Amino acid sequence: MTGSRTTTFRAHARRHLRAKATLLHQGQGWDRDAVVVDLGFGGACVEVGEALAQGDRVTLSLVAPNLWDPLLVSGQVAWVRPSRIDRGGGLAMTTAGVAFDLVHPTTLWAIFEMMGALDYDG
Repeated sequence: MTGSRTTTFRAHARRHLRAKATLLHQGQGWDRDAVVVDLGFGGACVEVGEALAQGDRVTLSLVAPNLWDPLLVSGQVAWVRPSRIDRGGGLAMTTAGVAFDLVHPTTLWAIFEMMGALDYDG
């Protein structure tokens, strides 16, 4: 059909935000400060000053104002946008999409509350 729109490739919508996080690379053992650019029940888009590859196993440690402890969510890198130079500090930043593993209902609820507690574009 001409002019028809294709549906999104995500199972769950994402909320745009800017939140500090830590990204832990399970295979290489490093952890780096990261910024979560968007967040949903199925995954997140992150910016990190380290190279990532599609298929890498990672754990995202999210800090939210409504939680006592960081929220840990494991997943797999689904896509990677090559490193770019950060406008401010000149750091090479990699943007990547992380598809979360099957998430426990308690974690889903925490993500839901976190999205509500953080300032985001709805």
